[in-house]
Amino acid sequence: MFGNFFKPKDLWTAAKRGDTKAIEAFVAARQDINGKKETFRVEGDTPLHFAVRHGQRDAIKTLVKLGASINERNKSGQPPLMDAVTESRREDVVELLLDLGAKIDAQDKLGKTALDWAAFYGSVNLVQLLLRRGAKPNVGQGAKRTSSIAECAHHGNTEVLKLLLKAGVDVNAMRHGSHALGTASTFGHEGFVRLLLEAGADPNLAEEEGTTPLIAAVASKRISVVKTLVEAGAKLNVVRFGGRIETALDFAEWLDKKKTREIAEYLRSIGAKRASELPTSERTPPLQEQEGTFWQLRDKSDLQAVIKPWPPKVGPAKLNIEISPNGYDDSVAFQGTLEYRLGSSEECTGSWKPIKRGRKDEDNNVKFSENITLTSGAIFIQFKVQSDWDKEPTMLTDWKIDPP
Repeated sequence: MFGNFFKPKDLWTAAKRGDTKAIEAFVAARQDINGKKETFRVEGDTPLHFAVRHGQRDAIKTLVKLGASINERNKSGQPPLMDAVTESRREDVVELLLDLGAKIDAQDKLGKTALDWAAFYGSVNLVQLLLRRGAKPNVGQGAKRTSSIAECAHHGNTEVLKLLLKAGVDVNAMRHGSHALGTASTFGHEGFVRLLLEAGADPNLAEEEGTTPLIAAVASKRISVVKTLVEAGAKLNVVRFGGRIETALDFAEWLDKKKTREIAEYLRSIGAKRASELPTSERTPPLQEQEGTFWQLRDKSDLQAVIKPWPPKVGPAKLNIEISPNGYDDSVAFQGTLEYRLGSSEECTGSWKPIKRGRKDEDNNVKFSENITLTSGAIFIQFKVQSDWDKEPTMLTDWKIDPP
């Protein structure tokens, strides 16, 4: 009786326990070796995901030998290799999966690779292993580009940072509108900030809405980080255009905490100004737009965004758009049509205008470029996409308005 009670009930249970005989029996009984389990806690994991998560090396070998796909993804877009990095965190399991053919630079639905996750968790040994096996610290282009250095900046792990710098990571790489120096400055990781600056990080590289590392450092309330950036050449009076039009001094005064008041006094003492004290030309945003990020094109609904910085300069401009494969099938390029319209309100009642057919690059990204005219009331932009969604699962990964 108790023998049957403890007997694995399916492939996933057998994989979790490392019961290779039970795995062979279930496969012989035609259970789907690449089947995906759906429960409250499990979203599309295969038996191989279970074996990897629990560090069952023999089960991993048996499953792959019997036909398990080494790179099968779950609903989060994660292959088993990512579970080895984020769950079991065992070097021997990672090595085994790579030996069996796991794609080392595969990206999940968040755009992260196994190296990105190892860097985020500060797993020094796993970062070393993945780099040694050929993992790239930056993968992809545009909004799909990864940045392992930005991932490790959250926790400020300088050991991981040194490994990535040695591997040639791009210290100024943007990820979802942010970069490593901005993130490290926000969290007040002074040692991490110093290493980045020594490696060539730009102290004036702005993130979304114009947040510079100096403005980010004000949020950390650590004057030592603020001083480090100033000494590295951070510009004092760069204006951020977001919910407010402000400089680092404006932001420090607005926070009005004990430590930010000290920062405000320091900034004033070295010549920092409020945005209202600057010439009008310096308070007027340039004509540009941050990248649109991972807009999944699942249906024919309109896609809308605010033109930033606001208000934009009027006159001729260039609308640049890139539509990329979705990451699961990079061989399929976008074949549909694209239109746009501008408006002064969210309704965007203007007429739709077609965008000329784009050009395809070697990675099957399709790039569009259209001359447009911005009027004084143009605040919103809308896109309309027509495509065969069953055959072309694509995403609008990058759009930008530039001077002509």
